[in-house]
Amino acid sequence: MKYFFLLLLTVPHLLHSQTVRIDPEFNRQTADIPGYKLVFADEFNTLDRSVWDLSGPGNDGPSYDAADFLIKSNQVTINPSNVSEPLGSILKIQARKGEDRNMTPFSAGEIKTFNNHSWSNHPPNFRNWTMTPGQYLEARIKIPYCPGINSALWLYGITGAQDDPDRRFFEVDIIESFSEIPSHFWTNIHYGKAYADKSHRSKGREIKVKSLKNKKVVLKDIWLTFGLEYNETDIRMYLNGALYNTYKLYPNSTKKKYRYLKALPAFIRLGVGKASVESTQAEACQDYPVFLDIDYVRLYTKENLPSIYFLNNYENIWLSATKGRENSGFNMQVNYIPGVKYRVIDEKNQLDITHNENYITACQCAQWWISPKENSPTGPAWIKVMAEFPGGNAINLGTTIQIIP
Repeated sequence: MKYFFLLLLTVPHLLHSQTVRIDPEFNRQTADIPGYKLVFADEFNTLDRSVWDLSGPGNDGPSYDAADFLIKSNQVTINPSNVSEPLGSILKIQARKGEDRNMTPFSAGEIKTFNNHSWSNHPPNFRNWTMTPGQYLEARIKIPYCPGINSALWLYGITGAQDDPDRRFFEVDIIESFSEIPSHFWTNIHYGKAYADKSHRSKGREIKVKSLKNKKVVLKDIWLTFGLEYNETDIRMYLNGALYNTYKLYPNSTKKKYRYLKALPAFIRLGVGKASVESTQAEACQDYPVFLDIDYVRLYTKENLPSIYFLNNYENIWLSATKGRENSGFNMQVNYIPGVKYRVIDEKNQLDITHNENYITACQCAQWWISPKENSPTGPAWIKVMAEFPGGNAINLGTTIQIIP
């Protein structure tokens, strides 16, 4: 979507629209959701920079030194200063007049689960993390209403480098608010090889919101609980518990038109900034600053699926006890979820286990370098990964490694 600096020239009323009827007073009383187990929750008692990265110039926004900085930013750059510490367990992200270096007349803010400089210069203790198919995302937010400004919650997945023949991206816009239509919002999926590539396709839908009594709902006046059920074969979107949209996916299709219509592990993003679904300009807003409020973000995994799992097949691993040989060690990876405590145990004390910090932000994983100890006896060694969730639940993974001379 890149709504802070890329204007999407769409005409909403020419595309598909539908109506959802909701309970404006909806508020989930507990974090429990039938059929799912909670694996991550941020209630925003503080802004945890090990969980969220803040976008800024040069970090998923046009760099200050870019020759076309004003054009790319659409006069509204992203400043980390627009995301402040939560007040009363509510995180506030603002769009305002002015910006940190006075390079544009307006600025905006965004939190996200990845850092564009993940190979170097990333924030301390931060590592990229994603949502994957088989999970459910829920966020409770309150959006502003001012011409030229909108709010968004979306997923962004990408695989491969720019010159990779298998490169593709997959984006899910859960909400893009209309700044001039108080009871509507926009949802979309984008997919293809790259955003501007000829393979790029999108399926935008305008969502009209009414109450259960069939009255229009002014979105800025109520808390909105958005849910996204992320499956391999479809995506289901919910507002205040009511299903408002479904997109069908084709993970196993060989047809060319479905080549990119497949879910990817995706980063989570929330922000407020320049409207991207309208032709309005940021100066149209006469009520700066405006705020996107976030009550919580929660991530769930289906009960029948593992929450923590190996990222590769570690069966039939053979390691040489002779240091320096090609097969004297390997990198073991499991999926990373913020807040989970990981521990690796070698019950026979035959292995050297080193927490591997190299490229942790790039692989979205927790990883360790495993190698036999000097003079370790040959034969099987059993290794166990223990993952403890903040609520106290724990998961164990295990594999056997054969040590050879």
